[in-house]
Amino acid sequence: MRVLFVGDGPRDQAVLPCLTASLRNWDPDSVRSQMEFVPWKELRLHGRGFSQLQGTGYRKKLQLAMRRVAERNLVGLVAAVDCDSAVPKSRLQELKQGRQNDRAKNHSFPTAIGEAQPHLEAWLLDDPMAVRLCLGLANDFQVATVTNVSSPKQELDRLIDEHGPRDGASRAELLGKIASSIDPKRHAHAAQTGFEAFVNEVEQEFTAQ
Repeated sequence: MRVLFVGDGPRDQAVLPCLTASLRNWDPDSVRSQMEFVPWKELRLHGRGFSQLQGTGYRKKLQLAMRRVAERNLVGLVAAVDCDSAVPKSRLQELKQGRQNDRAKNHSFPTAIGEAQPHLEAWLLDDPMAVRLCLGLANDFQVATVTNVSSPKQELDRLIDEHGPRDGASRAELLGKIASSIDPKRHAHAAQTGFEAFVNEVEQEFTAQ
């Protein structure tokens, strides 16, 4: 699947394609081999034609990403942001407005967007079975509840450092492996983490793919 993924960096690059492939039952190897990835920070808010785009920040950056999909004739776009310390759903609203602005004038292709609260790792930590399976943990190992930790990213890093397999896999590769094993039905806090909304986006936007 020739999809453009947009996220924060190498961890998102490892997680988003695997997670999307899992949700759509796509072949993960095919997705990874054909995909393109661009970090948000590399979508520059300047350059020819960019000043004509409506809005600021993530709104404009999503429109630039949509231009890239159209220019390269890709199948679609999957973009995710972390909430971090921003007002919850404010960045998601920017993405929605950017998509709406672009579709009003230009492109019509699958564009799934999501905001992880507080970080993308929350979507992984909320599936304890996937975490245990991919880190080789016992079935009765207690994975912390995602809503009870201040930083899902730090908690997953701790688990990987203390219990992760010693086969030379990088942290990003292990996170991608967890993402490939995700089952939304096991997520008890999908509404709070923003995962439920993202799952719905992927299903609605890529139904025909």
